[in-house]
Amino acid sequence: MKAVALAFLAACAPLAAQAAVPEQVQFKGSVLRDDAVAVLFDLQVPSGEGTTLEMEDGSRLELDTRGVVPGGEGVRMRLLSPEGKVLHQASNPDPEAASLFFAYRVCDGRATYMSPVPETVPSCPKGS
Repeated sequence: MKAVALAFLAACAPLAAQAAVPEQVQFKGSVLRDDAVAVLFDLQVPSGEGTTLEMEDGSRLELDTRGVVPGGEGVRMRLLSPEGKVLHQASNPDPEAASLFFAYRVCDGRATYMSPVPETVPSCPKGS
């Protein structure tokens, strides 16, 4: 079964352009859940906005750049289960980060965050 992902862009109040703040942040990586086909993503999210990648199984990856301002919190990523449970959340506090590369490996409801992304994402242990 081919994994289908829909990205929904949630509009937020635009931020004034700052010298060191990128206009957009690139999020590139994958989410691999148990034995399903990996969901690959390469999304450009304007600074000051957020987006949600909804996967076929109902899980969601939230990407937030509202903290990309001088002195801000930087970008945040959050992986949620189909039931809405937070499986993992991560952030990059660098307000000048223009691109992030990461992957999630979800085995039996437990997420492993990988950054940098390994050449080969490990498979789930047998019996999990």
